[in-house]
Amino acid sequence: MVLAALVLAACGSSAPHGVHRSREATARGAKAPSGQGAAGSTSRSSGSTTGAGGSSAGGGRGGTSGSAGVPSALGSVGASAGGGTPTCPTAELAGHLVGVQGGGGLLEATVALSNTGGQPCGLEGYPGVQFLGSDQNVLSATVVPGGSVPFEAPTPTALVLAPGASVEFNIGLPDSPAPGASTCPTATALRVEPPGDVAALSIPSDLQVCSSGSVHVSALFSPGSPAAATAVPGS
Repeated sequence: MVLAALVLAACGSSAPHGVHRSREATARGAKAPSGQGAAGSTSRSSGSTTGAGGSSAGGGRGGTSGSAGVPSALGSVGASAGGGTPTCPTAELAGHLVGVQGGGGLLEATVALSNTGGQPCGLEGYPGVQFLGSDQNVLSATVVPGGSVPFEAPTPTALVLAPGASVEFNIGLPDSPAPGASTCPTATALRVEPPGDVAALSIPSDLQVCSSGSVHVSALFSPGSPAAATAVPGS
């Protein structure tokens, strides 16, 4: 009887101890899923943060593409006129070649851009220019904003175009063929990108584009400004 009682006492004391160890194991097992769940939560949170970052990056890209001072493939630089006037969209501009005069080894071509929309709009800065040949290929030319002679160097000014009004810019081109060439290719069209937009318009042309020197493009100016009255040196 005493021996049986001792055996039962021993079994009774070991069972709770075994149960206690099982609970510890269960607790440790519970921690792992909890930790995995936390990791998963962290991962989802990280994904959410990345998404927010992506959204922010997208907003940044949108802001950059809308920034009018960023040069484009055509090299335009500029911004809309101040005072809340919206930038003239390319779709509401028309262009034409006003005239050409030459002298002193240079040609001066004047180009006009007109507001065909129904509301005032603004332009400021240097338009981008490319020269297209008869097969619409881009002719080789080093285009540089501004220049060292008066007709190429008016100061960029914020200009507001009423419906139907125009602004102008000058193009200074060398008038002699490159070494080894006897003629200069003819540009049958000008691809002009107004400041503040990434679209371009095509303007008929008959300009001779010589690659013996850089082509200088002036900032936009009002037709009645002194820049419109200046002439090529020696003309």
